[in-house]
Amino acid sequence: MAKPMKARKKGKRKKKGPELKLDNVAQRLAELVKPNPANALKKLRDFVFTRYFIVEEVVSRSYATSVDRNNVFGSPPQIQRTGYRTEIVLTVRPKEDQYLVVRELKFKGNSPVKAGDHIGAKIPKYEEKRDIFSRDACLPLNKRSRVKYVERDFRESEEAIEIMIHTPAGGTLRRDCAAHHSFYMGEDR
Repeated sequence: MAKPMKARKKGKRKKKGPELKLDNVAQRLAELVKPNPANALKKLRDFVFTRYFIVEEVVSRSYATSVDRNNVFGSPPQIQRTGYRTEIVLTVRPKEDQYLVVRELKFKGNSPVKAGDHIGAKIPKYEEKRDIFSRDACLPLNKRSRVKYVERDFRESEEAIEIMIHTPAGGTLRRDCAAHHSFYMGEDR
């Protein structure tokens, strides 16, 4: 048999916590949304670091480049050779920092660097993090526009975007920039 329900007493209800006022909510929301300078978006050039090395070995490689040409009306694509690109792979040892793990530098371009040279190398050291909560949340993750760059540790093999050949005394003899140097160091980034 079901128990009869008790009648509610009419009167004052007990308050469960502090009273929320609209002013308090707006103030708290403003504190949460306030930008934090430590979390500000950094530009790519903020993740480019210069380290100094002595070159032990140089290997220059060339690769053929091509473009796929799609024909109209469903015919098979044609591959057209467009030229060559070069890459220099340097085996290096750190000049000053004995704890630096970099032992190989890849450079997309040409440079007269040779074994025994003292060099400085600008190395981009970052990872990309995509903002999954950006305004264009309906797009797939790889198509969203908000990208955040986060610093990472050096790796054994790194890509150099600039090589500076130095005299043993430290003066700069020559600077060579990789094909995509402006992507990292350009004023628009």
